Amino acid sequence: MPRNERGANRHPQGVRMFKSRSAVVGLVSGLASALLAYGVALGVRIKTGQDYPQLGFLPIALAAVSSNLLGSWAFDFLVRWVPAPRTAFTFLVLAVAFLYTMAVGAHPPADGFLEAVTPIHLMVAVTAIFLIPSLSSGAPRKPNSNRTKP
Repeated sequence: MPRNERGANRHPQGVRMFKSRSAVVGLVSGLASALLAYGVALGVRIKTGQDYPQLGFLPIALAAVSSNLLGSWAFDFLVRWVPAPRTAFTFLVLAVAFLYTMAVGAHPPADGFLEAVTPIHLMVAVTAIFLIPSLSSGAPRKPNSNRTKP
């Protein structure tokens, strides 16, 4: 598929291709982060002995998939408009995870909930930071240094 000068794919349908690729990347990354975050939730449950209904698989999966979908669209925007999209995306994801954790901490639904949910937020953020740029077609890649120059 031909690329334009910014490295993004050109497609006759334009924006529709941009959104559908982002949706697939967001879904795959969201499902992977949901599974990893639920594993962390199970570990927190075993370690603390606390069982929070908000930390079941379905609530974690819905939050992880929706945040990764938004993150995927944000990364595609950054690829098109920012000179260093991976760095900007890393800072954006960590800032959103921090702010969301602080929002939960301001009004926790139960005692000890903030301590239980912080590693889960971090797992979703780290998974998005690694998977979304790797799976996106518009992600800038390092040139192959092993090639011989003609």
